[in-house]
Amino acid sequence: MFKSLAALGLAALAAGCSTTTTIQALKPAPVDRAASLKQVAIVDFDNDSGRYGVNFAAKLEALMTNYQIAGKNYFTVVSRNDLDRILDEQKRQNSGLFSANKMAEFGKLTGAQAMISGSVSSASSNDSHYRENRSRNKCDSNGKNCQTIEYTVGCTLRVVSLGVQVRMVDVERGDLVTAESLEEAYEWSACSDRKEVLPSRAQGLEKLSNALAQQFVAKITPRYVSFEVTLLEDPDVVLSGNQDDRFEAAIEFVEIGRIDRADDLLSQLHQEVQQQSYAIAYNLGVIKESRADYDQAKALYQIADRLALEPVDAINAAVERIGRIQADNKKALSQLNRS
Repeated sequence: MFKSLAALGLAALAAGCSTTTTIQALKPAPVDRAASLKQVAIVDFDNDSGRYGVNFAAKLEALMTNYQIAGKNYFTVVSRNDLDRILDEQKRQNSGLFSANKMAEFGKLTGAQAMISGSVSSASSNDSHYRENRSRNKCDSNGKNCQTIEYTVGCTLRVVSLGVQVRMVDVERGDLVTAESLEEAYEWSACSDRKEVLPSRAQGLEKLSNALAQQFVAKITPRYVSFEVTLLEDPDVVLSGNQDDRFEAAIEFVEIGRIDRADDLLSQLHQEVQQQSYAIAYNLGVIKESRADYDQAKALYQIADRLALEPVDAINAAVERIGRIQADNKKALSQLNRS
């Protein structure tokens, strides 16, 4: 029987010396219904060119056309040429905003399952001016009698903001799937004594437009998210020299991305110590979670939780996290499989 280090009076703080690794997990689209509408058409947005010159619809179309999950395109986007042709044939005004019913009627002509329209509600760039304190040392020609000189320099703060309204309409049902009001602002500053260059209004709006397009797509698509997970580096049971070397090697393999080797080493150790080490069980659970083997990860986290005689933050977080990740993964896979 393996004895706990705590029982031997040699306990170390489990989370006192730790390494983190990055795990990716699949999260479902917040707008669940959108997952059934993967064939989309994007019409011109109101105020998108001319007055504001944002071209948000074009950026959204490019993003959705190229959006991939697991190396596969998620959307089928009706081309702009096809949209323009159908608009010309129907002699419609492409104002960007239609009623839901008219948008659905138009969508049926395109073969799309969903129509996306909207407007640019605001776009601005404002400068404000201020001064910052500076100081420098000034000495005489001999490098002596130095004194601190304080002075101020002129600076400019540029704030660029953008707001868009985006609507997604179900073509078959003729109703609204989601309506999003998105706003974002970025700010930059530059002072006269530095080489910083403020972005132009157009450059700022370009960056904001791409960011808001990404925000909208994130609401209607499953996506992978990354997060840091802590590994336990201190064994909680007495290991032989060879076992201790393999325990350390497993962590090193995780750090360089060799999850397969870490899995092999920790699986062996888990059996050799008769599943009596929470550090080994937990680290192996992290490996299984990183490989999307959530049932195994959950079982290992439960073993680690049962063995820990005191609360261990990493284990507590894992026990709380794994159930949520399982549910998210199941829902996201369901969304991906819808047509």
